[in-house]
Amino acid sequence: MPWRATQELTGSCYFETFGDGLFGFLHEKLGKDEESIDFPTSCKGEKQEICILFTLITRKADPALKSRCSLSSFALISAQQTVSPHRQQSRIVGSVQGRVRKLSGYQKSHHIPDGHHAAAQAFVRKVGQQNVKDAMDQLYADIRSLFEYKRKEFAYTCEDGFGVIKTPDFDLQIRIDQCTEDAKTYALTTEIVALHTETIAQDERFHACFTHHCEQLVVEVPGSINLDDKIDAIEAIPEIADCLDYEPDGSSFELKLPKLDLQILVTDCEITFQLLTSRNLRKLLDHSQKAFDILAEADLGLKLG
Repeated sequence: MPWRATQELTGSCYFETFGDGLFGFLHEKLGKDEESIDFPTSCKGEKQEICILFTLITRKADPALKSRCSLSSFALISAQQTVSPHRQQSRIVGSVQGRVRKLSGYQKSHHIPDGHHAAAQAFVRKVGQQNVKDAMDQLYADIRSLFEYKRKEFAYTCEDGFGVIKTPDFDLQIRIDQCTEDAKTYALTTEIVALHTETIAQDERFHACFTHHCEQLVVEVPGSINLDDKIDAIEAIPEIADCLDYEPDGSSFELKLPKLDLQILVTDCEITFQLLTSRNLRKLLDHSQKAFDILAEADLGLKLG
């Protein structure tokens, strides 16, 4: 299934089928008021997980629901465009961590940060600037080789532990920060923050370039997700209740779906998709699309602004 994160919502965004007549089955169930749904014998494995998640909408959503939200609701973002704060936005993210004392600019006379504060963050960015530049230069070379862009098609900046590469098809950032969990650790983060063409996320060159750098798809949603309601709804479904884990204070919950090889972390403002197994960008985007379609249909706070 193609990942549609770069396409404009045309007003007729529809739920993609997953084969074996599943669309007809789901369409038939949509809007009915049954408290439980019997799944057809052909609905097994990955499709059963999808079907089960879909039941969340049949108990809660407006039967007249026609607008199908999905990753396709994300508009193309240009460097000059002002993005509405109410529009869903997504980014593809990867991060590696290490000890601050291992950074290229760290010297024996330096002191390792022992707390989180502005000076410690500035120090990490200063001693990590060369690490960011090395990562930027390697990605620049990879992008140039794979996509064959000309010099004038690139925009490249790198300073103070933060770098940006802009191309005709996508924009990315690399930055280094003090790790929020451990003051003596850094996090080197790569983010693809904008896609400018409708086909780039399906491009094998794109996958080859970023598979080893990015492992998460993060979707920011407008408004606020009622986490308590969603946790209660999932716990009421025996088939996937065991896939659920959540914070005691209800500040987030996590779903692990082995058949989709997908872990989904939900907070009140973000949904993060990550594979349970090794990094594979194409697989992440494909499987995230499937799961996002269902979560959107489950009325999980995913509405257009």
